[in-house]
Amino acid sequence: MRNDYNSPLTPYARKVQHGMAVANRKMMTRASVFGYSLVVGAPDGTCSEKDARQLMDELRETPWWKTHFDD
Repeated sequence: MRNDYNSPLTPYARKVQHGMAVANRKMMTRASVFGYSLVVGAPDGTCSEKDARQLMDELRETPWWKTHFDD
């Protein structure tokens, strides 16, 4: 049975995705201010540690960031 309410194309799903992006942005901003390192997972299952400030600088240059968070 197909459930269109939870489809990625519904307004509800877009609202949830945006809320999660805002929460991640707040967490990363706080981590970069305090000089924390973040452990970032890759799709192949490996993990790497990155400086939060460096990661924020990289993300701010992406088209997705510029579309969703116009600072």
